[in-house]
Amino acid sequence: MNPSESVTHDPPSQSELGDAAGQAIARQQALVSLGRRAVAPPDIGVLLQDAAALVAEMLHAEFGIAAQYRGPGLPIETHLVRPQSVQRSDQNVIRCRPIPDDPRLSLCAYAINAALPTAVADLTAEQRFDDRLLPKHGIVAATAAPLKLVDRALGAIGAGTTVRRTFSEEDLLFVETVSHLVAATIARSQAEQYLAAERRLSEGLFDVLEAIVLILDHNGLVVRSNPACHKATGFSADELNGRRLEATLAVPEELHLFHHALGKALATDAPVEFESRLLTKHSQQRNVAWTLAGLRHGSETIPSSVIVTGIDVTRERQLEARLTAIEKPAQPAADPVSVMNLERRRGMRRSYPYRQMIAPIIGNKLPDLDQFFPVMCNDISAGGFSFLIHQPLPANGLVVALGVAPQISYLTAKVVHVNRIDFQGRKMFLVGCCYTGRATY
Repeated sequence: MNPSESVTHDPPSQSELGDAAGQAIARQQALVSLGRRAVAPPDIGVLLQDAAALVAEMLHAEFGIAAQYRGPGLPIETHLVRPQSVQRSDQNVIRCRPIPDDPRLSLCAYAINAALPTAVADLTAEQRFDDRLLPKHGIVAATAAPLKLVDRALGAIGAGTTVRRTFSEEDLLFVETVSHLVAATIARSQAEQYLAAERRLSEGLFDVLEAIVLILDHNGLVVRSNPACHKATGFSADELNGRRLEATLAVPEELHLFHHALGKALATDAPVEFESRLLTKHSQQRNVAWTLAGLRHGSETIPSSVIVTGIDVTRERQLEARLTAIEKPAQPAADPVSVMNLERRRGMRRSYPYRQMIAPIIGNKLPDLDQFFPVMCNDISAGGFSFLIHQPLPANGLVVALGVAPQISYLTAKVVHVNRIDFQGRKMFLVGCCYTGRATY
């Protein structure tokens, strides 16, 4: 042939184009079918065999190859599967003897080790490895693609023919596509099983822990609580769910402790610890040592939930108080006249120079949110608080909003005394109140 002459090829005929298009459509339909089944996959071994049979069907091979890899040094379990088009009445799934994971001794081990699809036109002439298992079952040519994840291998799938054959790039691409789909399905299934087992374990521990445990959402609302919490507080799960922790369990003058701890737990990675009193459903008080920790998922910058644990330390504090009383020397009797103006509240007053919102209760109806107005608080105690106001309230009942939005607790109170005082050169009224309950908005 003259070098200047060009080589020409006849264009593919209409029948060849039709066959190629039909084959492409068939393979796409097979992938869709396998994808639908992968939504609720069967046992991993069965899934591998089904995928191998599908590969063999689409590649017009007599056998599908399904290899399951257990780990380094462990034998590879291999099954040969006949596709539906060549199934017989005897054996349609052949369980082969386990093969070593040495890449020099089999096609599947080689593909797993290389992490790449591998094709062999003639196994008897192959130089990269010496596979004696497949020829034993009459397989002459074969291809296999590894089932791989980022951190581990799961096995391999492929197909084999009883005659010499060169597999095309389209064949290898199809086998690799199926392998990726199967590997992703297996990984998801294993992850779901792991999470289910982890959930069962955590739920078991959650229910038997003697410590108080609550789960809060990112807004501070209770979403879950354990039996120890219900026993200690007297509140059931239904009574706690959807409510703010501090609005339900904290004594009023320690609301700021919970607000600060929750805000810090949502802003930092370190656990937040503090001690406070817990107010039970039956108005009993317990000393509790709390720990709050934010729970982040993935790359979340803000915790999606907060886990709160509490240890009842009431007995320890009572014992400490008794020891202190024993060690403290007796005090001389007080002059009756000198105690007339001493604090008569059960709890100690604490300075509370903050502005808080209040609203009077007219009749038996709680005031609307737009009826609240700010007042300067004076002090606070376990049973009540006092505040300064220019004019006396029109009623003896009121609602106070303690805290800062969005962490606000609403408490009902009644006025117990009103004193006119001079405050920074102005005539004002000092109003003292005692708490009567909680209000829900």
